[in-house]
Amino acid sequence: MIEEIRELPETKKLIRLGLLALLVWTVGAALFLEAAAVLNSSRERIVDAGRVLDAANTFYSYPSRNSEGDKEPLSLLTDTINELRLKDRVGLMNSGSSGLTVQMTELNGAEFVSLLKRLAEKGLQIKTADIRAITSAQKGRLINASMLIGANGDGSQ
Repeated sequence: MIEEIRELPETKKLIRLGLLALLVWTVGAALFLEAAAVLNSSRERIVDAGRVLDAANTFYSYPSRNSEGDKEPLSLLTDTINELRLKDRVGLMNSGSSGLTVQMTELNGAEFVSLLKRLAEKGLQIKTADIRAITSAQKGRLINASMLIGANGDGSQ
């Protein structure tokens, strides 16, 4: 009986169809495994790129140096405040990864302009500022300023 089934033309077609299906499944599995390997290597490259970007962000978060005697921005800011005799007007001074934070109180207009000019001369720039005008009965109009200060990236003035 098995011999009779093997000799039928439909059996031969069925065997060929089975072999063709096996071949298609084998090719599909090989392509799937290759795609998985490519995806895994892409993920590794993305992780490596992330590490490089993290290292670059860490590097750029450090305070940069300036061409003025290779001094740190904090030293340049302190020198500027001392030169202008504004030490008693400093409410807060802090150094962080995004730059220097300084809060100046009760500056008159000329002192504020002088401070900005000196900072620019020393290669420091104001990244952001909160400037408030106040009125004092004894001293007139004064300025309170909170500033985020950083070094110029290229050292230009």
